[in-house]
Amino acid sequence: MPPTFITRMIKIMLLGLILGLAYVMLQSCSKTKTGLEQYGKASLSKLTVLRPPPARPAAIFLTPEGEEITLARLQSEQTQGKVILVNLWATWCPPCIAEMPSLNELQERYGDERFEVITINFDRDPALGETFLREKGLSNLPFYHNPNFALAREYAVPGFPLTVIYSASGAERARLLGEADWTSPEARRLIEALKTE
Repeated sequence: MPPTFITRMIKIMLLGLILGLAYVMLQSCSKTKTGLEQYGKASLSKLTVLRPPPARPAAIFLTPEGEEITLARLQSEQTQGKVILVNLWATWCPPCIAEMPSLNELQERYGDERFEVITINFDRDPALGETFLREKGLSNLPFYHNPNFALAREYAVPGFPLTVIYSASGAERARLLGEADWTSPEARRLIEALKTE
């Protein structure tokens, strides 16, 4: 065999060995998903865990009865001891509308003394959101309202829907920007994990 052929073969083998070693090193350095990140698959692929978790927004919004409330007060008075999934939505947002039936089903399936879905509407006219929930038969979802966008500004929302999940103690655990299927297997596993923390 000519020396140039042998030289080329040695170079190819060395290159293969180097690439193989690089792959093994990258795999060993890659971070294993722990905690809630492991549920960020399929419809929950945009699930994000912020570290350190941001403080709850202090903005005032309205209860279904029209009273002013904050997230801190809501968790201390009405949802104490519960994991809450807060969903920010509006009727002019197609992904929000698409997601609402799965949130309704999530509340129906998991809503109890350990978990609750809270939906906060951002339409200027509250009648639009209330009418939408009623006409679509989404009776498991409470109607909270924030027409002045103060809550959205505190969350620094780049778009709707935004879902933020809080632990029973009030700490943000995860958030997801955009539509998700809250009836999916990964969503069910996430909620079940949160309820047992």
